[in-house]
Order: sequence, then structure tokens, then C-alpha cells
Amino acid sequence: MSSKMVWISFFGPRRPINGQPIFYYGEHIGVRKGKYLFLRNDHYSPHLIESTECAGCCDRMDAPWWMPNDGQEKPDRPLTPYPEDYPQ
Repeated sequence: MSSKMVWISFFGPRRPINGQPIFYYGEHIGVRKGKYLFLRNDHYSPHLIESTECAGCCDRMDAPWWMPNDGQEKPDRPLTPYPEDYPQ
């Protein structure tokens, strides 16, 4: 696995750029391609992920892992379903 293919917690200090293509992972979703959207005025969850593989979207609670999609192959799922900093 290259250094580019490291899963990043949505709850850490690093976040995608608004509109950035990403891979995302959630235990009940699997690994998917999508686009990160930051909606500042959304009172429920300003951090959304719009799927580019199927209709729909989810938020960072459903998909707590992400990585940039720079055109590489779809990565394997992360080693753990939830990052250590996932809210309990």
C-alpha cells in the first residue's frame, strides 16, 4: 500500500476540501467513491458525502473513514470499522 492509500478519520484534524473526490468507508456501506460536501448551514451534519457510484449520500457518522481519490484503484477497507476518535 502506498503512502497515498492511508485511511483518514473524519474526526481528526484533516478534512477533505469541499467538492473533493474521495473514497469513503462505513461498516454498513463498504468502500465507495464519492464527493465530499461541506454545507456550513446544515444544522444536522455539515459534513456530507455524495456517492458517485449510486444514488444517495451519507454523513461522517455513517462513513467515518476517508482518503483522497486521485484516480487510484479502489482501496481495501480499513483495518478497523471505526477510528479511535469516533464519538461514542
